[in-house]
Amino acid sequence: MEQGRTLGNITLVPNPHGARLMLRLPLGIDVQSGVIFTLLGRKTEGSKQLSVSRCDAEGCLSILDLPQPLFNSLSEIGEIRTRVRMLHNGPQITLNCSAAGLAPALLAMNAWQ
Repeated sequence: MEQGRTLGNITLVPNPHGARLMLRLPLGIDVQSGVIFTLLGRKTEGSKQLSVSRCDAEGCLSILDLPQPLFNSLSEIGEIRTRVRMLHNGPQITLNCSAAGLAPALLAMNAWQ
């Protein structure tokens, strides 16, 4: 079985559906299990929603069933940029990456949506 790949504070672990994405949050950011990530791909693909399956005590989010095309793209690049902003309605975590064949992928989450 292929090992996971860690890019900064993100770890990608392959599974039959594509991958599990693990995101380690900065200290002080509190996100509850069950919040939703919205994945924005190319216009023809539309947006997909990915649910956070758990959030452990160390602030690591586990997101299951990351689509295979996005996982393949993430596997080919060496960096994913993350940004955490505190908004009036809670923390927003944004992940940006780009790769051949995929528009810049954006995963954005707001814990109080």
